[in-house]
Amino acid sequence: MGNLHTQKINYMPPDAYKVPYLVDELLDWLNNSTDEMYPAIIAGILHYELVRIHPFVDGNGRTSRLMATLILSIHRFNIDNYFTLDEFYNIDRQAYVDALNSADKNHDLTNWLEYFCRGVLYSIDKVKSEVLKLAEITSKYDTAIKLTPNEISVLNLIEEKKHIQNKDIQEMLNISPQGSYKIIRKLKDKKLIESRGKGRNTEYILM
Repeated sequence: MGNLHTQKINYMPPDAYKVPYLVDELLDWLNNSTDEMYPAIIAGILHYELVRIHPFVDGNGRTSRLMATLILSIHRFNIDNYFTLDEFYNIDRQAYVDALNSADKNHDLTNWLEYFCRGVLYSIDKVKSEVLKLAEITSKYDTAIKLTPNEISVLNLIEEKKHIQNKDIQEMLNISPQGSYKIIRKLKDKKLIESRGKGRNTEYILM
């Protein structure tokens, strides 16, 4: 791995012929040696080791974060698939890289695991905050209404801005106009929002 701008190599992964053995060794550890370990520590070690082994040409970081989230989800850290670690890492990408590099340099995962656990705590606190906001928004509605994470995000956005347009949803969720309209339609069907105006000037507000 390296920096395309400086041409500096930050990390040299193991030789390709070692990768299958290292992956098998990691999976054996995961399946047989983690019963007494806290889930966040398991996820953090798995994340680091997958990045270190570097089994793919591209996407190793994304795969590692996905696997870490899967471990946390299996241990009930997930809440309707609303839990994600990526936002914390994206706040300061250099801090993420530095934390990984500290383990490479010192052969000590302490700094990395502390950083990783801060990310887990940040993500849990974010879910908690979103749930509390949602409770305020939906307190006047039927509590049996089932909402997806994206629908929750849209309701929070309307609560914050009072009125939004389709493009606001697209930008927030990084989705197509069709995907945004699908969320809008479902929220309207659930009688949580209503439209105001026509055409490109259409706005959506809470009911």
